[in-house]
Amino acid sequence: MHSATVLLRPRRHTDPTGGSLEKVRLSCVKRLLRFAPGPQGMAARLPVKPACEDTVALTTPWLKTALYVAGSTAACSKGTYLGAQFRRLAPHRGVKRATVAVGHSILVAAWHILHDLVPYRDLGPDHFTNRLGIDRQKRRLLAQLAALGFDVDLAPRDEATA
Repeated sequence: MHSATVLLRPRRHTDPTGGSLEKVRLSCVKRLLRFAPGPQGMAARLPVKPACEDTVALTTPWLKTALYVAGSTAACSKGTYLGAQFRRLAPHRGVKRATVAVGHSILVAAWHILHDLVPYRDLGPDHFTNRLGIDRQKRRLLAQLAALGFDVDLAPRDEATA
């Protein structure tokens, strides 16, 4: 396994090559998520004590803004997993937290794309309704209707009338 290299934090002092950004090696997605806001709305989690005196704090306000903008843009999409995730979370968590959660999902997907060198594969807008399977969803919906006081008999549709 290889690790993704991401430019995340500015250097306190310029290096001899004139670079102003330090490369941070990210061996796992959890290390990357330390730099970004998560579904809880918490920004960068900083260590209590730096490892050495000249360690730069790992603050990334630009990443938070970029993920929020990307999340709000993806939330407007109709036929994607990210749009469906936003529409599922917004009524319960609110628009801002749902947008941060979508941005978090974008960041996790970007890390896996860079780390595993695979193309992006969208799960589709019906991922949250079909992930448990047709039979389990049918039992759940029948139980909800029974709890409301309805008796329902289901029959499969004919292929000619469908």
